[in-house]
Amino acid sequence: MSSIAGDMNVMGFLRSDGLVGLRNLVLVVSLSDLTNDVANSLVWSHPSARCLLAPTGGLSFGQELAFTTRLFGQLCHNPNVGTVVILGTDRKAAECFAENACRDGCEHEIFITQDWPDTNALFRKASSVVAGMAARLASSIRKSFDLSCLRVGLRSSNTSRQSSLTVHPAASLMVSSLVDAGSTVAFSEIADLAGDPEAASATIAPKHLKASVRGVIQEARTILTGLGSDAPDPTPVNRHGGIETLASKTAAAMRRVQGTKIASLQKYGDTLPRGGLHLIDGPGSAWMSLLGFAASGCTIVLQTVGANSFTASFPLLTSVILAGDELADSSDVDLMTRGQEFDVFSSLRKLSAVASGTLAAAEEMRSKVAMLPNWQPPI
Repeated sequence: MSSIAGDMNVMGFLRSDGLVGLRNLVLVVSLSDLTNDVANSLVWSHPSARCLLAPTGGLSFGQELAFTTRLFGQLCHNPNVGTVVILGTDRKAAECFAENACRDGCEHEIFITQDWPDTNALFRKASSVVAGMAARLASSIRKSFDLSCLRVGLRSSNTSRQSSLTVHPAASLMVSSLVDAGSTVAFSEIADLAGDPEAASATIAPKHLKASVRGVIQEARTILTGLGSDAPDPTPVNRHGGIETLASKTAAAMRRVQGTKIASLQKYGDTLPRGGLHLIDGPGSAWMSLLGFAASGCTIVLQTVGANSFTASFPLLTSVILAGDELADSSDVDLMTRGQEFDVFSSLRKLSAVASGTLAAAEEMRSKVAMLPNWQPPI
C-alpha cells in the first residue's frame, strides 16, 4: 500500500460480488414511462431511496431498448445499491430484468400496473415496501476495508487556467496515491483530450494501448473540428477562465492524471476491472459521464472545479469537490489547494471519511432522480 495512504481504511458494505458499497440505497427502477410518476414520487418520502426513470417519448425497441436495458442493469449492480424495487407494465419482462440485473442476494420486489386498481393503491403499497427496505438497510453495519475497495470516478468542471495549474496537479497526487493503494480510478471526457491525440495517448497509455487510445481521441477530434465554431469545447466557462483553445484544455485535462499510466480502455458502461487507472470511451457531458461512472461500478467521484463550483450529480454517487483559491469562500467545496500547496494526506483522509458515510459538502442538494437517455452522444 502507498506510504502516503498509510493505514487508511474505509467503512462500507460488502456485496455478494465482492465489491464494497459506500452508501446503502433503495433503488426504484421504472421500466416504462407509464410508471415514471409513481417511481418519482416514491423517493421523496424516503431519504435513502433513489430513482431511475425510463426515457419518455414512446415504446422502446431495437438498439434503443438494448441500450437502456443494459444501462438499467449495470446501475442495479452498482455497489451503492442495497435493494431494488422494479415498476413495469409487463410481468415477464420485469421478472427477466430482475433475474439479470439484481446481483445474487439483493432483495428486490416487482410491481406490475395490471395488478393494481389505481395509481394511489400501487403507490401506497410500493411506499410501504420501500420503507421496509430502507429500515432493513439502515440496520446494516459498516465493516472496515482498505483503500483498494474504492472505485473512484475522476472528472472536471468549469476548468480555468488557474485550476489547471493548481487544482489538477493536486488531483493527480490523489490519483497516484489511490492507484498505489490498490483503488480503482476511472476518467472519461474523451473530447477534453482531442486537442492533441498523439501527445495525449503517448502520455497516458502504455505501449500496447497507445493505438487504441489515440484512435478514440482522434475520433472525438474529427467531430469537434468538423463542427467548427459550433464545437462545444472549450466551453464558454472555460474561455472565461482563460482556457481558450482545445489544445490548452487537453493540457489541463492531462494534469489530472500526470504520472499514472492507464491500465485499460473501457467501453461506456462496462464494469471496470479492479485496481488501476482506466479510461472510459464516453461522452464529455457532465451528467452522461457520471452515468457512465455509476454504470461501470464507481461508488464515489473526485470532481475538480475551477471558475465556479456548479457541478452535475448522479443519484447513485457522492461527489467530493476539489477546488483552489478561486473558490475559497464556496460552501460546495470539500478539498482545497492553497496556491501550489496541497496536503494530499489530509485530503485522502477526507475522501475516506466521505466514503465511510460522512456527508460531502453539497451532498444533501444532489439529485435523487435520473431519467436515463435513450441514446449516447458521440462526444
